[in-house]
Amino acid sequence: MTITSYSDRVIDIEFLNAPEQGLLIRKLDATTRQPLAGVSFDVRFLGTADSPNGTTNDPRTYVTDANGLIYLPDCEPGWYQITETAVPDGYIIDSEPRLVQIVNKHEPVAHKFLMLPLSVE
Repeated sequence: MTITSYSDRVIDIEFLNAPEQGLLIRKLDATTRQPLAGVSFDVRFLGTADSPNGTTNDPRTYVTDANGLIYLPDCEPGWYQITETAVPDGYIIDSEPRLVQIVNKHEPVAHKFLMLPLSVE
């Protein structure tokens, strides 16, 4: 962008950026710290602290991209359960669910999963 002033007046310009929001899941190889593509996760909205116990929300399945990422920008505030459901050949699945909380829509939440390769004998 080029701005040209044809007078001696001061030009005041303001650029506003919207804050990032949502949920970012990052999957890395535990040894090399390289991103892993093709890892499936189920993400389930559990509700907020004010919600009654339990939820009827079914999990949705997402798969990491070439950068080992899943980005869900439209997550509502509340608790989410993230469960790894499928991994590439040569890796050990980590099926223990993780709970994360999104407090408001203006603070992104990032969760990193490390994946151990199968040991070679």
